[in-house]
Amino acid sequence: RDSGEDVVVVSSKNAIAEDSDLGRALGMAASSGAGSVALVSSSLREDQRKALAWLNNQTRSGVRWYGIEMSVVRIGDSPAAILFDLVASPAQPPSGPSGAEHGAGGQE
Repeated sequence: RDSGEDVVVVSSKNAIAEDSDLGRALGMAASSGAGSVALVSSSLREDQRKALAWLNNQTRSGVRWYGIEMSVVRIGDSPAAILFDLVASPAQPPSGPSGAEHGAGGQE
């Protein structure tokens, strides 16, 4: 649960996401009454990103869908660390002085 008491579903895989991963996340969201769903993998295909954007634009329940890619990075002699890159998210309201907003799927 997040701080607002919404159920958050995280479906993660240390590999390239398959279509069944998105389906599994959808099923977990439906059965748990999730308010947010994050699909996390080493890579999300463009059609999967578009599906997340579509879910964000079509679901009237207010469920927020996120796509997150993860990779391992190392700077110099430092220990390896995981880098998370948000590649799909709900559209955000305008922010900042320029009024720029995230596009469908939250990609900048």
